[in-house]
Amino acid sequence: MSTTKRTVKNLDAWSNSGYHEVVCPSTVVVGIRIPDLAAIIEGGELPQHLVDAALKAAGATSAVSDAPEITVEDIKREREFTNFLVAKTVEEPALTPEDVSRIPVEDKEMIAAIALRLRDLDAEGSHISGLDKSEKFRKFRGLGEFEPTVEG
Repeated sequence: MSTTKRTVKNLDAWSNSGYHEVVCPSTVVVGIRIPDLAAIIEGGELPQHLVDAALKAAGATSAVSDAPEITVEDIKREREFTNFLVAKTVEEPALTPEDVSRIPVEDKEMIAAIALRLRDLDAEGSHISGLDKSEKFRKFRGLGEFEPTVEG
């Protein structure tokens, strides 16, 4: 069991390797590309009122608000940021932030977690870039150490 390693000869080939197909909890397969959150913020693509929510979601301490309690406005901004992030991450099918409210919440949460690098396995336990097929990766992550009847 090993993953196919490949050597890239040009930047285009390397750039294209960032596209991944993932299985969502709803069993839908979508195509994603993990966004560069720092570039999105620096480039002004993220609306200014969502920067604090983005920093919080990424695990940074709040630069704008030192409020110890979570407010309704915080929750609204976090939801708006999540919708923005999921729309930015999913390439197939193409989504707008408004479209994201129509997809199952568990799918939205998984995609956001992948985009924020909080997880790298899809709903079936496959690594987003196929590393779960690598024997070295599986040993490193402790995968495949189950009874044969559990793995199927």
